[in-house]
Amino acid sequence: GDLRAMTVRTQNNADFPSSSSLTSDELKSELDQIVTFAATYGYNAIFFEAVPQCDAFYKSSLLPVSRFWQDGEAKHSFFDSFDPLEYLTNAASEIGIQVYAAIDPLDVAASTLSAEQLKNQLDGKSPAIKNPEWLINNGNGCYLDPENAEVQAFIGEIAKELTEGYNIAGVVLSG
Repeated sequence: GDLRAMTVRTQNNADFPSSSSLTSDELKSELDQIVTFAATYGYNAIFFEAVPQCDAFYKSSLLPVSRFWQDGEAKHSFFDSFDPLEYLTNAASEIGIQVYAAIDPLDVAASTLSAEQLKNQLDGKSPAIKNPEWLINNGNGCYLDPENAEVQAFIGEIAKELTEGYNIAGVVLSG
């Protein structure tokens, strides 16, 4: 059949979550509203921005928790009680809606930052901190170098982690 998809953007809390300080119940409610909206308006797929800026909106062993999802110390233990991608895929599949994980694994920061600023802004688990040789700081922002073979392999590992760990219809590269 036809693909009728809507996108749920997470970078800068554009569509979800409405705030980076919500409880798991509030987050579930927002995701339920997204699924209800998709069903009401005839969408059969949701493109969920699971990796908005080289960080994760799912339980990742490769990427840090997204700074757009949880602020402060709570973000490190939050996955113990709630995984938004898992919740969304379960809620959507109950009514026949597929979820695709949209990822932007190259974007690190919207502005150019010094190495010290990056260390202060990013989680120590960030690939930009762990692998500074992968980083391009080009005046328009900070990015992982797409021509670097290690970065390419890393993107493949993110896609593998998502497809093996979640009931998603596919992975969409964005950015």
